[in-house]
Amino acid sequence: MLGNFLACSRRFTLLIAIACGSFLAAQTAISAEPRNSGALPQVPAPKLVPVALDPRDGDRIVLLGDGLFEREQQDGYLETALTASWPEKKLAFRNLGWSGDTPLGEARAGFGSSENTRSWQPPQQRDPDYGFKKLLQQVREAKPTVVFVAYGSAAAYDEPADRERFPNSLKRLAKELAADKVRLVLVTPTPHERLNPAQPDPKPRNERLAAVAEQIRKIAAEQGYPVLDLYTGLSPAPVEPLKEPSQPRPYASPPLTENGMHLGSDGYRRVAWAAREQLALPTGRWNLDVSVAEMKVAGQDGTQCKNITKTEYGVQFDVSDERLPALDAPEASHRVLRVTNLPRGQYALTVDGQRVAMAGADQWATGVGLTKGPEFAQTETLRAAIIEKNRLYFQYFRPQNEAYIFLFRRHERGDHASEIAQWAKLVERQEEEIARLRTPHPHHYELIREKDYPESWVPSAVADTDPEAERRSFTLADGMEINLFASEPMISNPININFDERGRMWVATSTTYPHLEAGMKPNDGGRGSRRAGR
Repeated sequence: MLGNFLACSRRFTLLIAIACGSFLAAQTAISAEPRNSGALPQVPAPKLVPVALDPRDGDRIVLLGDGLFEREQQDGYLETALTASWPEKKLAFRNLGWSGDTPLGEARAGFGSSENTRSWQPPQQRDPDYGFKKLLQQVREAKPTVVFVAYGSAAAYDEPADRERFPNSLKRLAKELAADKVRLVLVTPTPHERLNPAQPDPKPRNERLAAVAEQIRKIAAEQGYPVLDLYTGLSPAPVEPLKEPSQPRPYASPPLTENGMHLGSDGYRRVAWAAREQLALPTGRWNLDVSVAEMKVAGQDGTQCKNITKTEYGVQFDVSDERLPALDAPEASHRVLRVTNLPRGQYALTVDGQRVAMAGADQWATGVGLTKGPEFAQTETLRAAIIEKNRLYFQYFRPQNEAYIFLFRRHERGDHASEIAQWAKLVERQEEEIARLRTPHPHHYELIREKDYPESWVPSAVADTDPEAERRSFTLADGMEINLFASEPMISNPININFDERGRMWVATSTTYPHLEAGMKPNDGGRGSRRAGR
């Protein structure tokens, strides 16, 4: 399979990555956190004692905070982890994150109540508590029973004297929410990382963030609130700092941030995993041990196996899982299937007819980690449904052109206010789909010995392609540049490439080439070609 398509040109392109440090970031930005050299203050990390979250059936969980939560709705890993951990419970989530916000709701203040008129003149007096009142109103309209409170990033940039106001403002917010009999979980800000030597040393910022995180831990200990300590949970082990721009990053795993500050997808995966560990979410372990000699289950954890049957080429059985596999789990936590007493040979594992692994009989007897299959696909579909629900709720919670609909220009377009309620109905409909997806489906497993056609064997684990690594591997003449314009999954399984008279590249693809595997359905639909670029 051709991994990537690259195009060459004679022009030089200056790519400038601008990492916006402003806490008034646009809604499409993504959150931050660190993961690198000795940029973190060398202080003993607090011992994290897991505190079980244990939600109740019917709980409404609000994610309240600054850009950390606003951007989380675009990745959905935390909400997916919480949803899939209790498939038997009906949990609803509302994301009220707001970039640049503080416990006093300063970023939510908007125009202020005095400007909610037809006048274009600035108000003579502004209610200093307007943002805080608006924050409380938004939370109460969401009718939560549990609130995750994630503030502190903005406080880390205050002057020392102003920074001391943060604990009091957080206590004030917690007191108001607790008065509504809401259970609270306090969340610390994430650390920053240095992705290359051109970026400033994040150590001074991390020292401030560490101090704010300690203030949050202290408040939680005084009030008896659980803590999701992301500053500690996402902080890396110290390593040697980068010396040259071309030097590879001194850690094996990918960076957690996009720009040193704002978390990317890998960062939000780590947030979800930190929540699993610190909030004692139900174990995601999945282990199944099947004995072919005795045709019985020798051990199982996280799943139920039945209907074990020998076949002409191996063995088959049915599996019903307790919960969906975690998308955020590290390699060591993958599902492990062990099948003993198989005759010698190579065996392919299919789940509902989809091949997911290949190993020898001795490897199956030891245990093979499963990292893909219909179960994983269902979790990813659940995450996509959650992201869509968050998009719909964002349009309801923060509609575009609010000034026209509700504020000082509502006399022009205020009739649109009645349409906003329709977004809430779309959210409810999407939650029905989430409820359907969070429950695991039963699956049919089959181990098939590939003895008739040994040359058909392929490795069970093929490394994912890395477009950037491939681009860097090219040796180019002076004045030439190579850019990536398409890669998987935009184009997959290409079977032909050609150029037309206008210099456009056309790529023919086929999802079923070179042949249909058992159980597959052809789905090319006559759309085998697409224009990839020029």
